Amino acid sequence: MTRLLPYVHPHVEQTLRHKDQLFQLARLHKGPIHLIFPDIFRENIAYFKAVFAELELQARIYYAHKTNKSKVFVKQALKSGISIDVASLGELTTALACGFTGTRIGCTGAKNRDFLITALHHQCLISLDSLFELQEILKLLDLCALPQARLLIRVSDPQTRDRSLILKGSRFGIPHAQVPIVCELIQTDSRLVLEGFHFHNYEPAEAKAGFVDDMLTLIEDAYTMGLSPHVINIGGGLRTPWLADYRQWSEFIDALAVALKERKPTGTWRNYSYGLFVNERGFIAGQDKMLGEFVTTAPAEVLRDILLDQSLRDRSLADILRENMFEIMLEPGSSIFAHCGISFLRVLGVKNADDAENLLLLDGNTYNLSVFMREQLMDPLLISATESAPQPYGAYLAGNLCKEGDMLLKRKVPFTQVPQAGDLICFVNTAAYTSDFEDASPHQHPLGKKFVVDMRQGAPSFYDEEVYSPYYL
Repeated sequence: MTRLLPYVHPHVEQTLRHKDQLFQLARLHKGPIHLIFPDIFRENIAYFKAVFAELELQARIYYAHKTNKSKVFVKQALKSGISIDVASLGELTTALACGFTGTRIGCTGAKNRDFLITALHHQCLISLDSLFELQEILKLLDLCALPQARLLIRVSDPQTRDRSLILKGSRFGIPHAQVPIVCELIQTDSRLVLEGFHFHNYEPAEAKAGFVDDMLTLIEDAYTMGLSPHVINIGGGLRTPWLADYRQWSEFIDALAVALKERKPTGTWRNYSYGLFVNERGFIAGQDKMLGEFVTTAPAEVLRDILLDQSLRDRSLADILRENMFEIMLEPGSSIFAHCGISFLRVLGVKNADDAENLLLLDGNTYNLSVFMREQLMDPLLISATESAPQPYGAYLAGNLCKEGDMLLKRKVPFTQVPQAGDLICFVNTAAYTSDFEDASPHQHPLGKKFVVDMRQGAPSFYDEEVYSPYYL
């Protein structure tokens, strides 16, 4: 079995040494336990701010609230001086309740009438998702007698000059071909204030640089129509290194490829292949795509590379943005939550599957870790209640649902000792789109509960999520 050990942040590593306190927390709640780290969140914010400061750019960071529901991160974002991106009326209400004003709130995604009315009343920045949404905004400005709407145009299929790149459009936003129509409509009503253009596509850095170039062209075109946009929102999609050693990922893929080709046990549940397959010529296909699941470059470095690209306009994009006094907007999700959370599920016991493979039964399920949103790949960590002799042990992790597909990982996990009932299995890097994105209670199992780990005094202090504040020690 190939190991896929996660990178563990020093704050997390220090917290995991406090085993007695971890088991005490586990006794406070019957369901999964999620620990969140606002201090690491603050560090990640600082990394992005440092890039913008180094390049002397006017910038706004709108962290994506959808990534994690906790108000702790909302309050920490407010204290850290960044803005917030919300995608529902509920998220907008939370942001306002935590102290954000509309001028520091961006609204994205599909929006119903109540969401739009509240956003318009608070002068939030609205990223247009469609032409009919703009028409709805015009009706609401009349209905509510409001003075203006602050807008971005989100482009669903930003263009790049590099025709060798195979790009995917997004279902969100307005097609490039319709942007002139939207600009013409905005130009006819002085209440509509176009602040800029927006894209949010999960493409490599070289494509994102091309997209920024495209947004600059759209700004130029808008100026010829009498509009004065000055903002480019580059969205998120800045991926983060998760593994302690990237070579383990290559080794895992190579081993899986050999097993598939030679029709041997794959070390995966029901021979799951992670997208690899033997093609009609007998060769393994899908390896390149699978290798791309993990990256080695930090997101702040990727951001810097995008802004320093000078292949398109003979000087860097950062220089162009700075010289024209344009603002750059960033909407980080996973990258700003990197290493900000861990999750614990209790071990119920071990058993054998029908093929004699070991099954480790956990008191939690795929919904507690949003496996349908983000498949678990890295090895979880075993936190043992009692020490036992080292013994190599491999097992598949099964959840507590009456559902065949309730497997927390689809690969066999290697442990250095046999897990026992009452032990804790720790999943690393669960703050982003994992710990609460799809949390549900099938069979009336309890939802997960969050506790805050505060490292401001040098050692971990634990707080209930509802009582923690970044403003007080």
